Amino acid sequence: MKAKSNNYRGKVDISVSQNFITSKNTIYKLIKKTNISKNDFVIEIGPGKGHITEALCEKSYWVTAIELDRSLYGNLINKFKSKNNVTLINKDFLNWKLPKKREYKVFSNIPFYITTKIIKKLLLEELNSPTDMWLVMEKGSAKRFMGIPRESKLSLLLKTKFDIKIVHYFNREDFHPMPSVDCVLVYFKRKYKYDISKDEWNEYTSFISKSINNLRDVFTKNQIHAVIKYLGINLNNISEVSYNDWIQLFRYKQKID
Repeated sequence: MKAKSNNYRGKVDISVSQNFITSKNTIYKLIKKTNISKNDFVIEIGPGKGHITEALCEKSYWVTAIELDRSLYGNLINKFKSKNNVTLINKDFLNWKLPKKREYKVFSNIPFYITTKIIKKLLLEELNSPTDMWLVMEKGSAKRFMGIPRESKLSLLLKTKFDIKIVHYFNREDFHPMPSVDCVLVYFKRKYKYDISKDEWNEYTSFISKSINNLRDVFTKNQIHAVIKYLGINLNNISEVSYNDWIQLFRYKQKID
């Protein structure tokens, strides 16, 4: 076991507390739904009491677990002192540097309070995103990332790089303490080829930001009629425009500019 501490001694805000999955049977069922193997380097965010960490150590080549809470980190040190394939880090994950070149996967039961920040860091802000990622999160957040019932700016950005789907629905009794909302396990699979290239990224982001609520901010009335006629996209209700249609709209905008 390797351990790295930033000697964090401040009080951890109660808002970062987690709903832990304590059943080994449930945890191993979840791990079986993944493609994690003995060749994989896996990152876990907020290992807490180490229940999932233990299963990941058995399944993967190496686990790096980042825990902010000083007390929980100390318990993890004792729990995994005999393990030879785990690194424990006492740090805020949002300030931790992801691997620059090495391919890695992520499996975590994350603090729900920072779900969006974690998603953005892993999938949008860092140059080296995970090849595969499984996160336990609130069902409502999962649907938002998947663009259900309507696409959002974030879902339209995520989907250019990742396929996203729910692979497990939890019972609230699976957690301690029991959450007040339904929870799911979401799988993010990095696409072999991104739908938007690196050179197009800023242009696409700007287009989505300007048009997500009102297409008239980027298209003229005549251009909108052309979209309806030649692309066959129904723009009467923008909330019903699909991800693939948004990509078509962006390509059309590129063509006419």
